[in-house]
Amino acid sequence: MLKKSEAIIREDKVNDVKDALADIGIVGLNIFEVRGHGRQGGNPTRGPRGNLPGQHAAKIQVNIV
Repeated sequence: MLKKSEAIIREDKVNDVKDALADIGIVGLNIFEVRGHGRQGGNPTRGPRGNLPGQHAAKIQVNIV
């Protein structure tokens, strides 16, 4: 039976997660850029018309099957 694990992490932690997974023998994974926010409420976004309220922070979704 296959199992699927998903994690949404900060962009700066992708290499740490990939290295940790490789250390335990997991080399196949999918990585997607996603936007959203949790408790932190997101970060302000710089747009062409100035700073926009932070509602969607850039994150990375990692899927392992």
